[in-house]
Amino acid sequence: MKIINNFFLVIILFNAYLYAFNISKENVLLFSDYNTDVVLFFDSSNSFRLLGYGGSANESADCIIQANGKLNGETLTGFLENVNTALVSYNIEKKEEFKFSATLKKSTLVITEANTFSNCGLGTNFIKKYMIIKNECDYQKKINGIIELLNGFKENENLITILKQRITSSATVTDKDKLTIVYNEALRLFKREDKKGAAAIALKFTNDNTITNTMINLETVNKYNDLGFFLEQGKKYREAVELLEKVVNTDPNRTVAYINLGDAYFGLKNSVKAKGAYLKYIDLMKKDGKSAKIPKRVFERVKSTTRSNYPVLQ
Repeated sequence: MKIINNFFLVIILFNAYLYAFNISKENVLLFSDYNTDVVLFFDSSNSFRLLGYGGSANESADCIIQANGKLNGETLTGFLENVNTALVSYNIEKKEEFKFSATLKKSTLVITEANTFSNCGLGTNFIKKYMIIKNECDYQKKINGIIELLNGFKENENLITILKQRITSSATVTDKDKLTIVYNEALRLFKREDKKGAAAIALKFTNDNTITNTMINLETVNKYNDLGFFLEQGKKYREAVELLEKVVNTDPNRTVAYINLGDAYFGLKNSVKAKGAYLKYIDLMKKDGKSAKIPKRVFERVKSTTRSNYPVLQ
């Protein structure tokens, strides 16, 4: 479904461009269920345009629907429209026979009327409940995937330009959004004592994004430190070390980062660097008058981590 879903989003963005809606980022909502995606566009006058892809059952193929109309409170009312795409094309001659209605809540969209029987395959169904998709990371990936699909075709140059402008204009916000989304989800899993799950979330984030020193600043350093901690707790020691080294480079006096870094090096059996991180942690804790709060394992590991105990990993 990945390529088809990318194609679906191309159609959405192309239609939005053609109709020249006065749309901001907040006026584009993406909903989905297990086999159908729906994108809803709003303009400043509460007019809407909707495009749905999927709806297939075992005995039918996927289909595309378009609708437009007005939003009144939580209710969307309008009519289905003609569809002309490489996947499916059909004309609606008697518009009044193809009414469209839906209910929009904070996180759900419920389509209650959409007669597609004569235009889509038998069993095709768009009348159901959809959940909103808020993950900015996934959105950015899909846009980049679309650009890759469109590259090399002259007729797509204008659309590629539009897509790149969208990504560029929201890059700073997106980086912050991505970090917040990942951090909140990893923290949620960790609080549920799902250390592996929290580490997996953090690992995917570090694998998918090049974490530069400039991205770790006084505003974000706490979250990056915690992601490093989640990685260490999930036994992703190398990845934890890479991230935590950047944390202490940004904030050399961040006490808790050194115990996390020491634990990660200890997990790698790098005795020298583990001891160095632990000693720095002890020093900072003593300066803060918190010697009594230093965990016993730190002193035990400082004494026991010698070259003879473990091979040193560079």
